[in-house]
Amino acid sequence: MAEQREVKGFQGFKVISISVAHFVHDSFTSILNIILPLLISKFGITLTMAGLLNLILRLPSLLNPLIGIVADRSAVRWYIILTPVISAVGMSLIGIAPNYTIAAILIFVVGISSSFFHVPAPVLIRNVSGARIGKGMSFYMLGGEAARTVGPLMIVAAVEIWTLEGIWKLIPFALAATIVLFFMLRKTASGKPVTPINNSRKERRKDLWKYTQTLMPVLLTISGITFFQALMKSALSAFLTVYLTDQGNSFSYAGILFSVFQFAGAASVLISGTWSDRIGRITMLQLAAITSPIFM
Repeated sequence: MAEQREVKGFQGFKVISISVAHFVHDSFTSILNIILPLLISKFGITLTMAGLLNLILRLPSLLNPLIGIVADRSAVRWYIILTPVISAVGMSLIGIAPNYTIAAILIFVVGISSSFFHVPAPVLIRNVSGARIGKGMSFYMLGGEAARTVGPLMIVAAVEIWTLEGIWKLIPFALAATIVLFFMLRKTASGKPVTPINNSRKERRKDLWKYTQTLMPVLLTISGITFFQALMKSALSAFLTVYLTDQGNSFSYAGILFSVFQFAGAASVLISGTWSDRIGRITMLQLAAITSPIFM
């Protein structure tokens, strides 16, 4: 990526700073599943149209390879600083969207912002984790999972106080968080693109193709695991609050149960990342791939 590998060794403050950015960002992007019952009622849409909103949010991830190329040529720390507030503003404005189309456009913008955050962030974590990459990634993933635990509680409280149309009042909190992130992350990395030395463009393309061929089996395997894990989690999370409210439960109750579901993920990523440093990444992936469908 565009950020050079910094100092060897685990750099705790920088790891925590990036993890906090992950927490701020995902605290807002996680609220879509919570407010789906309210959007269904407000816009009078079907469950299919409601489910499409989740698809629209994830659709920009298809641009991840292109975003990676852009990040290779720029200071990615600015993506980490700015994308949380962009995503927060987009999600907070959904409550005052006049119709389904405008809401979908806002969600698509949030999806683009989310991709610009999630593509370079793990690379920065790797750069500042030294040899303890598993521990660094566990902190990073904890930030995301904790956000999906706190986010539902935040939006439930906001709706209870201001109603769905008033959740735009969360924007000042996002702006304040961005200012804090700026001071935490402004020195995280040099921000200078890494330029290959004494290599022609043709040689660099040849090396890239060679590395791609070597890594392709690993990439395909991890992509397969990620895809099917995401299918299982999406099946549980996308309509959990809709199901609970349809069963006669209150919006607040549904949001709290969703938060409990996400809390389990927050606890597990902290443990699994550290364990992977001890028992190996492949073993950890195998355990996750076997146990997840059993428990489901």
